[in-house]
Amino acid sequence: MRLKYQSLCSTILQMLSITMCLFSLIFLIVGLEFMNVGGYKGISSYKVFGSLIGFIVFFTVIMCSVGCVGFQMSKHEKPQALWLVVYGTLVFFLVMLPMFIQGSIILELQSVDETQINTICKMDNYT
Repeated sequence: MRLKYQSLCSTILQMLSITMCLFSLIFLIVGLEFMNVGGYKGISSYKVFGSLIGFIVFFTVIMCSVGCVGFQMSKHEKPQALWLVVYGTLVFFLVMLPMFIQGSIILELQSVDETQINTICKMDNYT
């Protein structure tokens, strides 16, 4: 009965919240698969990839939490304006900003020469 009278904005928020939860799980799967590609070994690589796993899991939990909060907010007929401002701020700082930072770092890595990357990787003699 509630869905029949649900506003368009609430429906859009529900769909975006579900999409955010699904994207967070895709981010987790792709991030963990990306780490298996190189088959890196050595003490320093375990330290780097350990912190990377921590970041991936932490970011996945944050994205799922924000998605669940948005889904719960969409169930209310008229959420308070303060909660909408807090939710929008959280989405900006906890989800969108880290994604933009990651994207800019990946774009900068494209300009690095492959021989330079191989030289830096060969400096790790802990294997």
